[in-house]
Amino acid sequence: MYIYHEGQAKKTANEICSFLLDYLKDVPRNNINEIQLYSDNCWGQNKNHTLVRMLLALTDSGQLSKIVHYFPIRGHSFLPFDRDCYCEEKTKKT
Repeated sequence: MYIYHEGQAKKTANEICSFLLDYLKDVPRNNINEIQLYSDNCWGQNKNHTLVRMLLALTDSGQLSKIVHYFPIRGHSFLPFDRDCYCEEKTKKT
């Protein structure tokens, strides 16, 4: 989980791509050639050309052979990350 102050950076596709690339550079690449991503349905962060092109660049460069990107159905599923954020916010308020 990446935490940062929204006054210093925004929640745009550029930040999401930077976080994802930062995470992937630390993952051992021994036998990993496929990743699965789970995103919320936010257009500004996860459903845009910037993120899709960055993911395509990872496959074109040969770093990964397959990327599967899942989007939950609106109102029917919740990501574990959302629960983590809720717990963090709840802790801050107490």
